[in-house]
Amino acid sequence: MKTFQIFFASPVEDLNDYYQALKIVKKSISHLSDFKINLIEAGNLTAESFFEEVKTTIQTSDLIITHLSKDNSNGMYGIAVAHTLDKANILLIDDESNLPYGIHSLRYITYNEQAIKKSDEAENNISTNLANLIRQALKDPASWKLNPLNNKSLKDLKTVFVSYSHKDFKYLERIQIHLRPLERKSLIQLWSDTSIKSGEKWKKEIEDALNKSSIALILISADFLASEFIINNELQPLLKAAEDKGTLIIPLVVKPCRFTREPSISQFQSANDPSTPLCNMTEYDQELIYEKVASRIELILESE
Repeated sequence: MKTFQIFFASPVEDLNDYYQALKIVKKSISHLSDFKINLIEAGNLTAESFFEEVKTTIQTSDLIITHLSKDNSNGMYGIAVAHTLDKANILLIDDESNLPYGIHSLRYITYNEQAIKKSDEAENNISTNLANLIRQALKDPASWKLNPLNNKSLKDLKTVFVSYSHKDFKYLERIQIHLRPLERKSLIQLWSDTSIKSGEKWKKEIEDALNKSSIALILISADFLASEFIINNELQPLLKAAEDKGTLIIPLVVKPCRFTREPSISQFQSANDPSTPLCNMTEYDQELIYEKVASRIELILESE
């Protein structure tokens, strides 16, 4: 089994801040029993030659996890080096920091330091989400690099909003994989809540993404339809956007549910036969559906 080297790139001026973020990273890696991982910590580098060792370590690593917070501004050094060396990078950002301009194409995950200190559940949630991102990055590192966007401005990209239940995450993961080539070609921005901000900023993050979206994928299951949060904060705005500004809605029925008895969503043609949800398909047939969705989106973009 290949050993993947992950470098936790973080300034160490504020040790409390550093160790809080490191704890999240270590807990995330503990979830990845299907990978053999060697974690290199910035705090173990030599202080006298810190920046030179950061560069050398990034050069030999498969994935960089760069920590940014309100208390450290030197984290941008790790991002710049990773970009120069063409390395996959995930940002771990505390929710009191602003996402630095110009790195929007990097995947990032945010955390609330106070919430994590008060709640084991909050820490478990963030570590699980980060573990999912790490898994994706190790499987497909090319899509986790800083994309210069081919000189195309962010406002020119089509935002594809993916609405799903967290219990259906594995289906989200596969559709993301199939759509990444379109991201790499700077045709779309793919948005899901894997990089959503914490606490009271959640709704604002969702609202902003919904407002920018021209295409929406909805992964439908009983869990999806049972979620009050999804129905009220994602599905209803999407239905209104479809009516008001022509947002394209593409349903994928991932598990048996009452999709055909819900007129509000069954009015949109699903990518697969609702009587044959993805969970009942072979892996091969599932992949055909994902490819069908990606192809449909690409054709729409090419026709504009």
